[in-house]
Amino acid sequence: MVLAMLAFFKQVYLSIEALKGRKLVAVLLIIFLTFIALGIAVGYFIPSKLTGDEISVPQTGANEPDQSTAPTAYKGIVTYLGEDAYPLDKITYALTDREGNDIILLRVSDERLSIVQGLYVEVTGKKGKTMDGKNDVLEVSEVAIKNGSN
Repeated sequence: MVLAMLAFFKQVYLSIEALKGRKLVAVLLIIFLTFIALGIAVGYFIPSKLTGDEISVPQTGANEPDQSTAPTAYKGIVTYLGEDAYPLDKITYALTDREGNDIILLRVSDERLSIVQGLYVEVTGKKGKTMDGKNDVLEVSEVAIKNGSN
């Protein structure tokens, strides 16, 4: 079986080596179009939003989620604060408006905010407070890049 496969691959290699001119261009074009189609097919199944570990929100009451666990969305520019800004809360990013005013602090368990640092985004997640209770924090679950003119 293995010898048959090796002989087959050797024959394919030799036939490709023998291609010249228009036949070579045609074969390369077919290979190129095949990989373009494959890329489009794979890209169709990948979501456009950057999502991480999704957490199921428990239902409370009559089919309405509790207001404290309901997802909240904010739009703004992701700004890096530094590791020492809120070390107890593990907060290193904030969402700011175009003038640089803070909108809300952002907490995330992975590196998705570093990817969109400096970009205009819409962040979605659960709103909470810092350990000292002074500032609002958004536990980010989704990040979507937005057009800056919106």
